[in-house]
Amino acid sequence: MALVNYSDSDSGEEPTKTELDGKAAGPSTLKRKHDQCSTSDLSSDLPPLPAAFHDLYASTSRVSTRDDPSLHGGRKRVVPHVEGNWATHVYLEWYPTATESDHLSSLISTLQDSSSEEESQFQSLLTSDLGAQLPLHISLSRPIVLQTEQRQTFTEQLQEQIRKSGVRLFEISFTGIEWVSNYESTRWFLVLRLSKPATNALNRLLHISNQVAASFGQSTLYADPNPGPEPPARGRGSGRGRGFRGRHDTRFTRGERRVKPLIADCSPHFHISIAWTLQAPSPTLLERTQAPEVARSVQKEIRDLALRFDSVKLKLGNTVTVIALPTRAEEGKGLLGI
Repeated sequence: MALVNYSDSDSGEEPTKTELDGKAAGPSTLKRKHDQCSTSDLSSDLPPLPAAFHDLYASTSRVSTRDDPSLHGGRKRVVPHVEGNWATHVYLEWYPTATESDHLSSLISTLQDSSSEEESQFQSLLTSDLGAQLPLHISLSRPIVLQTEQRQTFTEQLQEQIRKSGVRLFEISFTGIEWVSNYESTRWFLVLRLSKPATNALNRLLHISNQVAASFGQSTLYADPNPGPEPPARGRGSGRGRGFRGRHDTRFTRGERRVKPLIADCSPHFHISIAWTLQAPSPTLLERTQAPEVARSVQKEIRDLALRFDSVKLKLGNTVTVIALPTRAEEGKGLLGI
C-alpha cells in the first residue's frame, strides 16, 4: 500500500512578515471588536418581552402530586386539586417596570425596617425565589373551580359579556397601603389600595365576572349585601352555565318592566397584593403600617404611579385567555356601556 507523503512541519517554508503581522494582529483586533460590541450592547436596554410571552409561563411546574405546604413556604391550597376540576381566576394583570418594582421594593423595605425582627418576616410578591420578576394582579373573581365540560362555555360567556359591556382601556392609581386577610384567614397580605376609575371600570368588570360565575353556581367576589330591587323572577341559573340568568336578569317576557342591572360599588375592596405572611399582623405592625414615615414613603414611591389596563385575563388551569378591552367607544358599547 502506498504511503502518503506528508510534508515535514519543521522543513516548511518560513512565514513571511506579512503573515506574521496578520497573525499577531488577528486576536487583538478581534478582541477590540468584541469589546466594542459588548460596550454597545451594555449601553442599550433590551426591549421588554411581549405580554403574550408571560402567559406561556403563567404556571410553575408541579413538584408534588399532593398538596404539600412545605413546598410553598407554608401556604395551603385554598381549593384542593381534584382530577377533572379546573382552578379558575379572572383578573387584571400588571407587570411593573424595573423602576416601578424598585419603588415597591423600597416601600416594603421601609415597613420592614420600622418593624421588629419577628414582625418583619413577610414575603415579597415582587420576585420569585430565584429573583425573577413576578406579575401582580387585581382579582375580579374568587378562586373558583369548573368542570371540564364547563370550560369553553364559561370562557365564551365571559368574553361576550365583556365585549358587550363597553368597558374600555382605563387607568388607575394607588391611594394607600394596609393589611388584609384572605377569605379563609390562612394568609395576610400587604396590599395597595386603588383609586376608582373615572369610567367605573373595575366595578363594571367585577359585576360581569360575578354574574358569569353565579350562572355556573360559583361564589362571587365582594358580594353586595344589598343588591337592590330584583326583576320579575324567571328562574335561577342551573349551575351548569346554560343561561346568563340570576339576580340581575335582563331578559323579560312581554309586558314585564325592564329593570336596569344594579352595579354594586366595591371600590374600597380592590387592591394589589405586594407581600404576604402566614401570621396575622400584630397591632403594632398594623399601627406602623399607617405611621407617618410609611405614609411619606407611599407618597414618594407609589402615589404618582399610573396603571393602564387594556385587557382582562382568564386563567383556567394552566391556560391563560386574554380578553382585550375596546380602545374606542363604538367597539364594544352595550348593556353596561357609557
